[in-house]
Amino acid sequence: MHKEVTSDQTRAADGLAALGVAQAARAINDGVFAAETYAEALLDRARELSDLKAFITIDEEAVATAAREADKARSAGASSPLLGVPLGVKDSTSQPACARHLASAI
Repeated sequence: MHKEVTSDQTRAADGLAALGVAQAARAINDGVFAAETYAEALLDRARELSDLKAFITIDEEAVATAAREADKARSAGASSPLLGVPLGVKDSTSQPACARHLASAI
């Protein structure tokens, strides 16, 4: 699923995407913004910079679903230092439902 990125989305994504993991985690834990908002900002930024080919695969639906689930868990009282913070995973690491490429043409 690929969405077009608007200039307003780009400006908002730039601000949130500039946060480090600790800053983002603290802001999500403090309720400054939702995990879903942060995840969408990072996805917008990844789309904007897709020509860099920093990621081979981005499962946008899984990212959005995980963020929504983190927000629901947090509203139900769950707490964890990185709850709601999406993290990139190197493609050489075996993950469920993700192909391992090892950055090769396999």
